[in-house]
Amino acid sequence: MILIVCGVLCCASVLPTSAQSADAFQVVLSAFADDGLGVNTLQSKYNGLNYGSAAVDAQATLSELSGALNQKFQSRKNIALGLKHKAEDLLRQGTNNALDECCFLSKNSLTYDSRFSDDVNLNRQCNRLTATTDNAQFNVGANLVSTFKSNLQSNPTLKWQYFASQEGLISIYPAFKVQDCGSYDPRFRPWYVSAAVPEPKDVVLVIDKSGSMTSTGRGSSSSRMDLAKEAAKTVLDSLSPDDRVGVVAFSTAAEYPSGCYRNRLARATVSNVDKLKTYVDSLFPSGSTNYKESLASAFDLFIQSPSRSDENVAPADKVILFLTDGEPTNSLGSNTAIMQAIRDKNQVLGFKVVILTYGMGDGIPSSGETLLQKIAEQAYGYYGVASTSLSTAGVSDIVRTDSNIRQELGSYYSFFEPDAELLEPLISVPYYDLFGLGLVLTISVPVYSTQNGKRGLAGVIGIDIALADLVSDITFFKRGELSYAFIIDSSGVTLTHPLLPVPTNVKEPPTYIDISTLEYQTVGFDEIRTAMLNGSSGSRVLNTQWTVPLGDSKMEGVRLDSIQAQYNWQPISGTTYSLCLVVARDFTTDYTLSSLSSLPSSYLYHRFDLIPPTQSKCSQFGRLAVFNDASVKISPEGFKDPFAYLDLEQTASQANEYVSYFTGRGSNTYFNPTVRDSLATIHSVVSKWLQANDFTNFIVWRYVGTEDGAFIVLPGIQQVKEFDHLQRPWYKRTIANKGDIVLSSPYVDGFGAGYVITLSHTILSGRGADPQVMAVAAMDFTIPFMWTELTRSMSQCQNSGTRCIVIDNAGFVVIHPDFVDPRLASEKGVDNKHITEMEKDLAASFVSKSIMIKSRCNDFQKKTVNVFWKVELSRSSVSISDSVTYDIYEISQTNAFLIVSTRWTGSSVCHCDITKRLGSRTCLLSGAGCECPCNRSLSYNECEGVDSTNDLSVPVCPPSVPLVALVPQESDATAGLTSCFNVDCKSKRGKSDCFGVVGCEWCSYDDTSDSTISSPYCDDSHRCPLGSRGLAFPTAQPPPDPPTDNLPPPSDEGESSPVIGIAVGVSVAVVVVVIVVVLAACCRHKSNHTTVRTTTSHSQPQPSTSVQMSKTKDPYPSSSQPPPSHPSAPPPPAYNAAVDLPPGGNQLPYPTAYNEPGYPPPSNPYPTSAPYPTSAPYPQY
Repeated sequence: MILIVCGVLCCASVLPTSAQSADAFQVVLSAFADDGLGVNTLQSKYNGLNYGSAAVDAQATLSELSGALNQKFQSRKNIALGLKHKAEDLLRQGTNNALDECCFLSKNSLTYDSRFSDDVNLNRQCNRLTATTDNAQFNVGANLVSTFKSNLQSNPTLKWQYFASQEGLISIYPAFKVQDCGSYDPRFRPWYVSAAVPEPKDVVLVIDKSGSMTSTGRGSSSSRMDLAKEAAKTVLDSLSPDDRVGVVAFSTAAEYPSGCYRNRLARATVSNVDKLKTYVDSLFPSGSTNYKESLASAFDLFIQSPSRSDENVAPADKVILFLTDGEPTNSLGSNTAIMQAIRDKNQVLGFKVVILTYGMGDGIPSSGETLLQKIAEQAYGYYGVASTSLSTAGVSDIVRTDSNIRQELGSYYSFFEPDAELLEPLISVPYYDLFGLGLVLTISVPVYSTQNGKRGLAGVIGIDIALADLVSDITFFKRGELSYAFIIDSSGVTLTHPLLPVPTNVKEPPTYIDISTLEYQTVGFDEIRTAMLNGSSGSRVLNTQWTVPLGDSKMEGVRLDSIQAQYNWQPISGTTYSLCLVVARDFTTDYTLSSLSSLPSSYLYHRFDLIPPTQSKCSQFGRLAVFNDASVKISPEGFKDPFAYLDLEQTASQANEYVSYFTGRGSNTYFNPTVRDSLATIHSVVSKWLQANDFTNFIVWRYVGTEDGAFIVLPGIQQVKEFDHLQRPWYKRTIANKGDIVLSSPYVDGFGAGYVITLSHTILSGRGADPQVMAVAAMDFTIPFMWTELTRSMSQCQNSGTRCIVIDNAGFVVIHPDFVDPRLASEKGVDNKHITEMEKDLAASFVSKSIMIKSRCNDFQKKTVNVFWKVELSRSSVSISDSVTYDIYEISQTNAFLIVSTRWTGSSVCHCDITKRLGSRTCLLSGAGCECPCNRSLSYNECEGVDSTNDLSVPVCPPSVPLVALVPQESDATAGLTSCFNVDCKSKRGKSDCFGVVGCEWCSYDDTSDSTISSPYCDDSHRCPLGSRGLAFPTAQPPPDPPTDNLPPPSDEGESSPVIGIAVGVSVAVVVVVIVVVLAACCRHKSNHTTVRTTTSHSQPQPSTSVQMSKTKDPYPSSSQPPPSHPSAPPPPAYNAAVDLPPGGNQLPYPTAYNEPGYPPPSNPYPTSAPYPTSAPYPQY
């Protein structure tokens, strides 16, 4: 038929060109998107809906957000003040209680509470004491339990509450178990010091490391050097990021830590404090004692540091802590010279520096003690130096018992305690909670009492609040398509911003980043920053560049879109914070669905433990599933109070309230107003999914997530609350390729489906010249299916001298001949492979021809520069013939490119650090050139907290994929259930028959012996992943009943899998399309090298899927190893990229549970006693 038509239409013998085949492959992808995923069905649904439109009133929205924040802060401050007043009343009464130490608590008295990530007792408090705390002291905390409990009941998201006394006792609620006794002293913690002395401090530690520091003194078996180190580290630990610090060590000469710490004070962040502590630990005693140079060097750190006014931060107390065990060496400076040096340097600073001196041990002569006292008093005239009344006298302390030096030096801040009582609670900067609560702030307030007629500090009340709780309205804010909000403190440090990790996802101490670093692309932003720091309100329209993540920014990078945006800002009343709202001028209209008149009568809510499914259940790769219905889940963005949803345990009553509201039978207590209609709209596609039975043989998961937080997945499964589809790379990648079919590279599925590929597409609103994204629909299928459809579209791909490769627009390989060669696939792997790693010749040519452009972004959290690639064609196709010969074609309406290569040498150099996994590879080139996606150290000034390069052309990397802890599979729940896909691989005797069954592999290679299996057979994919026996399955333990080599040989003929018919049906339609394209090309007298483009719209008639074949000849004899172009056989279904893997779940093979490249596995915060598994693995894509 083809030849007859060709002859009639003037073509004698025509084969489709590669360009035409690329078009044909696009038709196949469109068929998948339309018939398999239901993109057209869902888009038509959205097109037919009524929409409400509202102008985004930035100022009104800003006031609303600011008011909500003020209310949250004020309510927490009131809790702290209530505890303060109660504690002061108790101190006046003086009633005592026994001390229940936390280290002696019985584990049997504790119950796990996810709010605290620990086993706790909500009915009591417990105490922690220092080694020197008096056990008989008054226990205020024991009398606060009823108030603690009441606070938590009224504010369920509240964290730890505690009272710490001046004697070193801390009472903590709720009670929890600690392993060590006597090791914690609250008086040296930043929250305590900041409450006692709220003014920030500039501190320089001057540490004697002369030879005499090797001796031990009275009361200690440790050397004075070791004691000095502990004391110095105690001071460092007491500092908060509002403080600045420097360290000078001295013996014969003064010395500093390396880097910026030599030239200026550093902000006392966790990172800086850790580095300075490491330096202190490295000190080794030797040499003489040079007071003059060491003290002059300490003053130089103050002098060389930017003034706090220049950095827009509050004035600070300036203090030198001078620690020594002996007299100065006279030859290195007389006493007069020492005092003159101090006077000269302090005069430069307006005599603002106080000196506190500490003499260690009883071996210091009286002249030495006198010198230390006069240095502290800055009594210059005593040694013949001109006196001044402008300096402030410090104090000198000779610590006779060396073991007390830590406490003496650690209490330095008491010198600066204000005379007046402090009544206003203080809010700390965010810090990482060691108990696993993520980023928290402490609200602290001093407690006073009168003893012996003197009013003084008795202790500090503290309450911990999750940063995510306070700023959840800002974190999850979305109004219109392009909008966001951020908060900064009085020094410009950013608390929350879209380019920073969501607070609930932070698993390590934060990097404090100035807002100017994150908003550097905005022309004129410095004026807004200054206004915000000054506490003023305002509004400006500025030109800026919007950072668009292209998937996982660590590997796929970002794009900058130029826009005009309106910035509105105002201070948050009652705090030192300022809030800014940013709305793109072109997106000031917010389109939302109007209320639907009809809602579904029922939903399958994903918490099966709370609402057991009434439908038949099955086991979906180890997961409890419902095969004929989609489960629904709402992400945090869909809730009125996102943090309460994340922090508190759901109950069956709440779950039933959810469903009642979704079905129109109940009122709305929990959700944002658009969620119910969005859920009903996307749920309408489920009937399409269930009717498309032809596709159920090779699609495991189909899923849709909306912009306002609704999510469905088929088959229905349970999910963890931490899963947020809006943060997943597959969602972000699809948004970045709005309107296109988007393909992922292969990745490892988390629950038994092996390696899969995701196809996704945006769903748009039916309104506006540039419709808003309303949702993203996606489905997962396997590598063999993709290869089969590619080779059906392009017959030349089956030729041994041709290599057909599909890559995405970041250069990641979607499909490659090596992926379907069991030996090569098992050796090289298939997940997240980049063209620079797999095809160095091609990649090097792409770089030289500017087909692939190197880009980078700065990751300030990890302090790395991430290098990634962008694939761009100046026209729809490019043909190259030099050291390599290839054609590369843009696959229209997708994010993918087709490469057809007919000559390669393997001699090109493309650098790649293959010793590490992708995402954590170190760059091997400093500039241009071909290399894998990689990262290198960011030139970052730790002291100033800024990018040292000041290269404003480099965008900021958005946050990486959040880590989610892996939990055990639902083995008990699935016991006795049949598989959702009834797989009997051993009954399949032909390769085509085997490849047509989900969960099966044609086992033709033995990975253990590195040899071809003489008699290939069909087996469970767990036992023979990628067709390679002995290869570890990527994510799950293989099932029992291992294979045997004595299986009967496969038959030459066998009944074809139904999926073969489907693939053939699609391919027949593709052939028709190719014929039409070829004929048109022929009759226009185009040559075979001419690129012919066809545009396939979603309104085109779709390929038929009704063609069936009852019998088929197996093209691969039992003794042969299948070549790359194996026949169509839809693969084992894939585990949903969107739903069920750990972040980065596509990165590392089993048994690694945390697959984010370059990240170590965090400890599991969910104990086995938790009533419901609150985290599960999710995929990268």
